[in-house]
Amino acid sequence: MSRPCAAVESFLERILERPAARLFHAHPQPVQLERRIERAMTAMRLVAHGQTYVPSRYRVLLNPSDLEALEASDGDLSTLLADAILVRAREQGQWLLRRPDVALVASPKVPQGDLEVDAEPLDPSLVSAAATGLRPVELEGPRPPRAPIP
Repeated sequence: MSRPCAAVESFLERILERPAARLFHAHPQPVQLERRIERAMTAMRLVAHGQTYVPSRYRVLLNPSDLEALEASDGDLSTLLADAILVRAREQGQWLLRRPDVALVASPKVPQGDLEVDAEPLDPSLVSAAATGLRPVELEGPRPPRAPIP
């Protein structure tokens, strides 16, 4: 989906869906979270060496009552959303630098029935290194000590 289409879709959602959700006191559904994450994924993509990279870390801000309702209905929603991101990226031929991670955060600033998604921006140097096949040492973490040679 192109960025102008995403902007139009976001505008129509603000005009039509959000007021209806507030009117009927509806809590966001997992599908809505997934759509918003996909929109953030598309907006923050980065192309390097002919490959499209998307963010791996997302933070979903929800009203505390909405978060309670979502956690009560679905067991491990963060894992389900991360799996959905992975599937979506593979379907669209997009690359991730690491396994997706979704954090659901309660925020009283977010109106009930609404949500906000923040995607961690991609570091261009890491994307460039990944696109050329190099793996930075910082991403791998410490290695376990080797066994002594007899």
